[in-house]
Amino acid sequence: MTAFDAARPLLESHGFRVRGKIFNRVTLDSLTQVVGFQSGRGDSPGKRLVPGFRKDLRDHYTVNLGVYVPEVARYLLGEEFDGWIREYHCCVRARLGELTADRRDLWWPVDGVKGGEEVLRLLENVAIPFLENLRTRDDLLAYGETDPEPLAASASPRVVSAILRAERGESEFAAELLASEWRQAANDGQRASLRELASSLGLSVPGPPGSKEG
Repeated sequence: MTAFDAARPLLESHGFRVRGKIFNRVTLDSLTQVVGFQSGRGDSPGKRLVPGFRKDLRDHYTVNLGVYVPEVARYLLGEEFDGWIREYHCCVRARLGELTADRRDLWWPVDGVKGGEEVLRLLENVAIPFLENLRTRDDLLAYGETDPEPLAASASPRVVSAILRAERGESEFAAELLASEWRQAANDGQRASLRELASSLGLSVPGPPGSKEG
């Protein structure tokens, strides 16, 4: 039995449905939670793998988690998605290993019994509790506004909170969140994106203190 086959009864018992190797669960607040099994890719045929430089992930898999919010996708990805949601549609995204204490990018061999047992244990004890805490927009606001440790592939929690606040008509709070994000932006490209988002949300455009912006 593969890890996917072992995980299916567990996830279905928590309300997930499956298509292919992707599980979806729609919450009462119309968010979609995602658990996806991803196969690793090896190098192209004939290409030599350099030991110690890059791990060959052929015959390995990892598990991705996500939380999809339609209005956040509309502003950050340019559209809302219908039907089956993939992890890359989500604003909260994490690898299963990223949620463990040592925050490692974990991959398991497809035919590894011990790895399958570990995946099942982590799904039950780590992934499900993580997703249970993010079932509503209020949950996302609480999560995003307490400065969580960033997840590598996720949108900024402050940006997600700003969109949710703006959609609720809480424009001043939303603008403050984007201004805080602007002050911590790493480069001009990020700042330009934040200005564009603020404009699309109908908010004051963030900028440095004393400027005409923000």
